[in-house]
Amino acid sequence: MSTQKKVRDSVPAPSQAPESREVQAIEEAKGRVRARSPRLQMKASTEAKREPGRSATMARTLGPGHSDLKGFTDRFVDAFGTTSQAFAETEINRLMRGLGAHWTKPPTDQEINAALAVVDGIRPENEVEALLAAQMVMTHVLTMQAMSRAHWAEEVEQQQIASSVAIKFGRLFTLQVEALAKLRRRGEQTVRVEHVHVHPGGQAIVGAVNTGRDGGG
Repeated sequence: MSTQKKVRDSVPAPSQAPESREVQAIEEAKGRVRARSPRLQMKASTEAKREPGRSATMARTLGPGHSDLKGFTDRFVDAFGTTSQAFAETEINRLMRGLGAHWTKPPTDQEINAALAVVDGIRPENEVEALLAAQMVMTHVLTMQAMSRAHWAEEVEQQQIASSVAIKFGRLFTLQVEALAKLRRRGEQTVRVEHVHVHPGGQAIVGAVNTGRDGGG
């Protein structure tokens, strides 16, 4: 049982029913949730790994929470925009190392699945987009950690350092979002015309207009 469920079960439910507007909002939210594609989820397990001549070590493996292993594998590699299981496994292992508080404290199932929800939600179209999605996950984690340290800092100097780091990571995240959008535009440029004035007898021209000697105007 997850920690989140334990906390949820320990809190008594309020006896008051939601008001009519809240009921309507709940029903609308249910519809939007049902319309979304379910995100990929994994379940971590820890097993003893024994090698000849060495003491047993604990290995942490990820797998599906259901019996359809082939279907899970297809969803797994698709979530990382690839056909290479090796690539997808390498990237999830990198995320696990990054998300862990320490090498002796691996991330929880909830933390792993939260990261996967981001990658799967971005829907990478190829390996490059998948790499960027994974980096965005870690940039967000580091941004929030720095913000938390700035918030709870007891000294001004510590707060300033943490705030500066948070700002830098926040800007990096924005750049990553822009890079993803640029990749998906395939380098195409969009020209937006906000104001076009056409005088009587004139003609509207959209595009590059050269004037002067070279332009013949």
